[in-house]
Amino acid sequence: MFGVFKHHIGFYPTTAAVKAFAKELSKFGTSKGSIQFPLEKPLPLALIRKITAFRVRASLEQDRKWRT
Repeated sequence: MFGVFKHHIGFYPTTAAVKAFAKELSKFGTSKGSIQFPLEKPLPLALIRKITAFRVRASLEQDRKWRT
């Protein structure tokens, strides 16, 4: 999920994703499950793609637990 604010774009990929990419996210503001991308800089699209792929894989793994 994304959110737009006065000075940044918020990206909310979950705590696990923020932890998994902590090194790459070190130059951005983060909190437990969110990332803040400043509006005055270009979005790091390659990193966003990697985080999104991570979340898709995690979601598919979690869905498998519920299948019989």
